[in-house]
Amino acid sequence: MTEFHRFKVGGITAVTLKDGQITRQADTLFNNVSIAEINPVLAANGLARDAIPSWFDPLYLDTGQHKVMIDTGNGAEHGGQVIASLKAAGINPANIDTVILTHAHGGHICGNTTPEGTLTFPNARYYIGREEWKYWTSNDVLDIATERAPLLRKNLLNIKKAFTLVEGETEIVPGIRTISTPGHTPGHLALLVVGRLLNVGGALHHPLHAEHPEWLTIFDSEPERVPAARRKLMEMAVERKLLVYGYHFPFPGYGRVTPNGTGWKWKPGM
Repeated sequence: MTEFHRFKVGGITAVTLKDGQITRQADTLFNNVSIAEINPVLAANGLARDAIPSWFDPLYLDTGQHKVMIDTGNGAEHGGQVIASLKAAGINPANIDTVILTHAHGGHICGNTTPEGTLTFPNARYYIGREEWKYWTSNDVLDIATERAPLLRKNLLNIKKAFTLVEGETEIVPGIRTISTPGHTPGHLALLVVGRLLNVGGALHHPLHAEHPEWLTIFDSEPERVPAARRKLMEMAVERKLLVYGYHFPFPGYGRVTPNGTGWKWKPGM
């Protein structure tokens, strides 16, 4: 199995790191869509209703000044492979100085720490949206989310001193800027890399969400805000001719979008 894929974005070296791959049910990824509407679309795209592939693709960036991880994967104790992928690519986790989290779902943050609870990237500063942090570390969420609470405490609260909270559109390191895209989660951040690559995080969970921005997943915290966030990102991608990177998109995660009816079509490749 290929563990990594190296490519260039302007003067930056980028590496897609395979953390794992699973299949999902159509009702999980498109839970507000009727069977009559979704089945022909799945068939046209060669997808089975009960086994739609979904990837976990953290992104590593070497800007020349900084070594950056965008999202950290599922964590070794949950089957995450990101450390093995980093090693296969010749990247030492201890050399990473910046970790940026698009949002705090488990598949994006559980690689923050080792199984023992120490920092996976001991020399890095970790960044997350202020609203995202506020939501997932609130007592209301921690008291209700009984399965998630231990993961949130281990990978957020227990390493609080490693974090810097950001708001709105912030340049975290030169060339990497956050874009506020709430909906999938309350403080979700997309990222613009050197004005050429748009990392949509989990705002779009599947390429079909570009074609149908109104199709929601069961993971969307604020579903009424999701279509607007997706349209904002897709319009930006077309207007600026950006490479679009989806964390859950087919490995190695990047492609281009073009207008397609009331949505957009994502096609893999440069």
